[in-house]
Amino acid sequence: MVEDWCWLPDLLPCDDLAQWEAYEDHLYEIFERDFLLTKPTFEGLPVNTRRHPMEHGREEAFWHITCCDYGKDGERQPDMNRCERIRWARAFIENCGCNRPECTECEGMLVWSTPYKGHSRVKMLLEDEQYLVVLERREKYCLLITAFYVDQEHRLEKLRKEFDKVSREAGSAPRGTQPDTPSTLTSR
Repeated sequence: MVEDWCWLPDLLPCDDLAQWEAYEDHLYEIFERDFLLTKPTFEGLPVNTRRHPMEHGREEAFWHITCCDYGKDGERQPDMNRCERIRWARAFIENCGCNRPECTECEGMLVWSTPYKGHSRVKMLLEDEQYLVVLERREKYCLLITAFYVDQEHRLEKLRKEFDKVSREAGSAPRGTQPDTPSTLTSR
């Protein structure tokens, strides 16, 4: 699992739910360090986050990558799978084109783009870890849309099919043979 990936940070579990507030504060410190105080870049562009609406003094993007809207009613609840992977979002962005020889267990990340409301959404999926990061390309920056653990097999399969469809439509090589460039479809 996580220990097989040379660049993937360790999980950050909440060992004591009675200490939830301290854990959430620590998660926010990581989010702040990874996306507000410093910014990763994708294709040479800074990756920004959605700030508004602010809730409890924290940016919308923080809540989006640590919580889930289970009832689809706008009420987000903490999602432990998202929380313990808080450090993965930046690591995915920075390593989406990884081709390190020492990463012998890594078969690579699936990276593809789809149109969305006049923009291009880039999806980065590491199937073995069932984790997805979504960025939206803008003119002078990229926007972090979401990042989450794909906990349902049918959702993972839907993402695989979307990647395969985009690959076929783009005339890409068969799955697993695309070049390692983050600006195109990639998989190793």
